[in-house]
Amino acid sequence: MNILSFIPLYPDPTLTVEFMVVGFTLVCIVLWGLAGITQITGILFRLFEARAAKIKADALEEAKKILAEQAAAQPAAAPATGAKDPRILAVISAAVFSVLGGAKHKIVSVTPSKPDASWAQSGRQSVFSSHTPKKD
Repeated sequence: MNILSFIPLYPDPTLTVEFMVVGFTLVCIVLWGLAGITQITGILFRLFEARAAKIKADALEEAKKILAEQAAAQPAAAPATGAKDPRILAVISAAVFSVLGGAKHKIVSVTPSKPDASWAQSGRQSVFSSHTPKKD
C-alpha cells in the first residue's frame, strides 16, 4: 500500500492545514525530545564534575593531613622522603590519593630523577637503522 495514494492530487484547504499542523506537531515533538536529551546530558556532566571536585577536595585534605603528620614527626628537618620542599610531597600525595580513588597509601621515597640519555640514544639508533645505504 502506497502512502501517496492517500494524498489527493489537489487537496482542499482543510486537508492542507491538517498536513501543516501534523508536520508542525511532529517537528515540535522531535525538538522537545532533543532538548530533553540535552538537559539529561548537562545533568550528567554536572554530576561528574561534582564527583571530580569532591575527589580533588578529598585529595587536598589528605595531603594536608599527611603534611601535618610529617611536620609533627619532623618539625625542623626535611622530609625523610628526599623531597627538599614539603609542598612537592603534598602534591605527589594528592596525586596518588586522587589516582587511587581515596585508598590508603604510604609514600616511601621521593627522589629526583637522574638525567638519562638512553631515550635519545634509542631514538638515534632507530633513525640510523631505518636508513640503509643504496647499493648500485
